[in-house]
Amino acid sequence: MEEELRKRGIEGAKQFAEHVERLAGNVLTRETMDHLTKAVTESAKAINKVVEETNIPEDAKRHLLKAERETVLALRDFLDAVLQEIERVEKEGKKKSELKKIEIDE
Repeated sequence: MEEELRKRGIEGAKQFAEHVERLAGNVLTRETMDHLTKAVTESAKAINKVVEETNIPEDAKRHLLKAERETVLALRDFLDAVLQEIERVEKEGKKKSELKKIEIDE
């Protein structure tokens, strides 16, 4: 029973991920999403390594950390756009499924 629940959970997670990817595809292409995610991740790693392991001036460190912050904010803006697309699809679905009262003349 536990194994079946685990399999159903994994399948549900996969379906959810595919659904979000389809919605995100309305905002950016899959290739662009991959590049953006990799760019943010690699930028953050590089900036943190430079800040932690080098002896650069404090002003330079502050600028690097600000650049890292701006990069993460750019990713957040993308995620906000995906969320807006999800909300748009949800609203469309609700409009389609709303019950309508029909008056019948007797």
